[in-house]
Amino acid sequence: MGEWQYSQVLTGILTLNRLPAGTSKSTVDLTDEDLELGSAEILGVRRCVLTLVIENHENEFIVRGECDFSLTVECSRCLDAFEMSDSLDIAFVVKLLRASEISAAGEDSSEDFYVMPIGADDFDLRPIARERLLLSLPLKFLCKEECRGLCPVCGINKNSGTCDCRQETSDERWAELAKLRDQMGGN
Repeated sequence: MGEWQYSQVLTGILTLNRLPAGTSKSTVDLTDEDLELGSAEILGVRRCVLTLVIENHENEFIVRGECDFSLTVECSRCLDAFEMSDSLDIAFVVKLLRASEISAAGEDSSEDFYVMPIGADDFDLRPIARERLLLSLPLKFLCKEECRGLCPVCGINKNSGTCDCRQETSDERWAELAKLRDQMGGN
């Protein structure tokens, strides 16, 4: 096994032909522009760092590591911005093959196995980081589990204030049934 080497990858591109044989370590800092998250609820990327261990076995690269990220997101209930941080594991294999072997290998490929032609220099980590990050996020962002949201009448944030709005819970379409219920003495 080769000696540990450390490199900083700033653009999110792994240059495969520059990786030493054996095992090396690399960090990748990704920005808003690199990840292109483009969501109304995701307001920005504060930090996204990939810490990777790469095993170079001639034409096969085994990549394992971690993605630590911090995002500024908008609460789905009260619309306040808050910071959300998490960490997720990343693992995949990049295999370099001759052109004639690529089509056959493509049939066996999965989301953790990438095939490139021999001689290819650059492997873009950004789409992988983006996909894994998006898949790890919740469907709705909540600033806290007990978030009370906004008043549907006046719009005040019910976490930080109160209002005297009367919230009508009945639907006019059910008015006749409500009259019937009242006549029969129901609640």
